[in-house]
Amino acid sequence: MSLKTKLRLAILGLVLAVVLAYSWLYISLLTRKEIEADFDLGQYITKQILQKANQALDDSKAALPEMMLSGDPDVLRLTVERALTVHPGLNSLLDSIPGYSYTVFDAAVVGTNGVILAHSNSALRGRTAPPRYTFEPLLNAGVLEQLRVAFGPEQIYEISNPLELAINEKPFQFGSLRVGISSVYLGNSLRPQILQALGLVALFVALTLALGWIVTSVLLRPLESINVSLDLMTQGQFDAVPAAPARPDEFGVVASKLTLLGQQFRDVRENMAQVMHGLEEALLLFTRDGRAILASDRVQELLHLEPGEILGRSVEDVFASQPALAVLVSQSVHQGLPFLRREVELDQGRRVTLSVQFIAGLSPAGYPEGAPQHHNATAVALVSLRDAESVRRLESQIEMSNRLAAISRLTSGVAHEVRNPLNAIVLHLEALKSKLVDPGEGITEHLAIIAREIYRLDRVVRTFLDFTRPVRLNLQETDVNTLVQEVVGLASVEADARQIQVNFEPNGTRPVVRVDRDLIKQAILNVVLNGCQATPDGGHLFLSERILNGIVELSVTDQGPGIPPDIQDKVFDLYFTTREKGSGIGLPLAFRAFQLHNGTVEFQNRAEGGVEFRLCLPLASPAISPASLPAVRS
Repeated sequence: MSLKTKLRLAILGLVLAVVLAYSWLYISLLTRKEIEADFDLGQYITKQILQKANQALDDSKAALPEMMLSGDPDVLRLTVERALTVHPGLNSLLDSIPGYSYTVFDAAVVGTNGVILAHSNSALRGRTAPPRYTFEPLLNAGVLEQLRVAFGPEQIYEISNPLELAINEKPFQFGSLRVGISSVYLGNSLRPQILQALGLVALFVALTLALGWIVTSVLLRPLESINVSLDLMTQGQFDAVPAAPARPDEFGVVASKLTLLGQQFRDVRENMAQVMHGLEEALLLFTRDGRAILASDRVQELLHLEPGEILGRSVEDVFASQPALAVLVSQSVHQGLPFLRREVELDQGRRVTLSVQFIAGLSPAGYPEGAPQHHNATAVALVSLRDAESVRRLESQIEMSNRLAAISRLTSGVAHEVRNPLNAIVLHLEALKSKLVDPGEGITEHLAIIAREIYRLDRVVRTFLDFTRPVRLNLQETDVNTLVQEVVGLASVEADARQIQVNFEPNGTRPVVRVDRDLIKQAILNVVLNGCQATPDGGHLFLSERILNGIVELSVTDQGPGIPPDIQDKVFDLYFTTREKGSGIGLPLAFRAFQLHNGTVEFQNRAEGGVEFRLCLPLASPAISPASLPAVRS
């Protein structure tokens, strides 16, 4: 339940409680007032009966003075009872009493012996009065008890006063005056008033709830915008957080701070996106409940989803296209269990290296209810994906670099040690030639062979020294398209000799790199010539380029037989060659030249035949577009 709903229910509940309290107080007062009115009516009726009883006594004194002046109590009681029984005014009053009110059941004059002397129902005269509840306790009872009596089974409550008459100026008690109040009559009298009160209460409750709903909606409207902002921030959509309206109250302060917080999060995400832009891994960041809040550009290559489409989606939705990844990542994220470098095969046969780690302190405490509580329950999950083949290529390049470095150190020492004896041999050979006055034809031929082999060995030594000597790069900004066109022109001699067609089609931009122009040109030429030598006569050699993540990639594809797997790790070894007249120097020099420029040289056999070499260099500046460059064919 949202905070807004809780606040609204709390306010409405408070208003409803106040209305119900006042309604209950009103019903209580109404009930008590009705009962007090009935009690007052009963008291009034007893006074009327007492007045008629005194009148009956006066009439009896006038009619029977000797009886009234008698001092015998029994004679007086019999005389008074007879006077009360037959007095027409008293009986007429008693007969009319039930019509006084809807709640009065009966009225009676009862003697000291409990026998009814006069009654509103003349048929009950002379009978013993039945026992009844007194009305005073009901008058002082609580409202619930009063309502229970009024709407419960029928009961007769009695209001009673003593009947005292003055005889010879002395008071005598001859019995009691009783008025019966029916609980059913009392309920019938209260029912219309209570129903009317309940109708008013229902009306007031409805109006109060409606008014309370409207008031809370108006008062809590800023809270709704804050809630929307928080939902957008939780889903990682910081750009969609609306600007806070200017308000002087606390809601305005909170909304402005949330807007500022969203801007800060957006800036942080943009900075992180820039940092992740050049990474080889595809990185994703998930909240504790499995919602994506950050994704790098590399994700598109593996999951075929734009980074913007991933934000706010669950783990299962993000990896829906790759069930094997979805199961592993979902279990790890929801259970807080990390793992490193687990190789997974995707549906299309591609293999990736998967890692899930947790960054503590970036997520509120607590996992969803029912989730296992691990030590990573308060951390966000960092999921990294990397092409396993690229990892192996990188490891192979590192190994190749180490091997070339080791070879460089070894050949540098060997070359220096061999060159000095070679110089001495050359000097002594020239001295020997000068001392031979008339050498024979056989001796001259042997001396010439020795000289040629020495000079060949000297060229080998110079090659070693050139390969190992530190290179001073003459860096300058160079148009890659122009450079490739020059290489195509240089390679045209050998391509034309073998009737090989070299095709280069630019991608419509002018990528610029900062390189040693001559060194890179020679390196590209070595790879192109290698492709020409691998392509059969009359075939094609294709050159293309593309720009990806600040890198320009030049692809050289031949139509040769490909490189056997057992020699692929030796391709860049110095002096390794499979051709009879090959030197084994061209590709190692190209590899070293691209390494000196923070570039890479990779190759891969193609399923349809041939080998594709990929030459990568970092861009010096954004590629110029558009560029109307014609296709170049040799």
